[in-house]
This record gives sequence, C-alpha cells and structure tokens, in this order.
Amino acid sequence: MAVAREIETVLLFLSGLGMPDPDAHPRVDSGSCGVRTDAALSALDPVLDAEHP
Repeated sequence: MAVAREIETVLLFLSGLGMPDPDAHPRVDSGSCGVRTDAALSALDPVLDAEHP
C-alpha cells in the first residue's frame, strides 16, 4: 500500500530527527486535493475534540 509506505517513510524521517511518533494518523487515501483535504480534516476533528488543544 502506498499510504502505509508513506507513513513508514515519514516515521523514519521523524525518528531520525529524534521526534516521537505521532499520536494519530489520518489515513488519507488518494483522490483530488479537495477529497484528501476533506478526509484529513474529518479525521482530525475527533482528535481535536478529544485533546482540547
């Protein structure tokens, strides 16, 4: 899966910087820019509700 490979690449990059793994992954698949943005924001909404940043 391309998405899983991208996540692994990002995690590897962040671990090289000494940054911790992210607490949440939006798991946004392919599609138009609008579709991906909608999916990312929809996945972020419950995280923000739970964390109250």
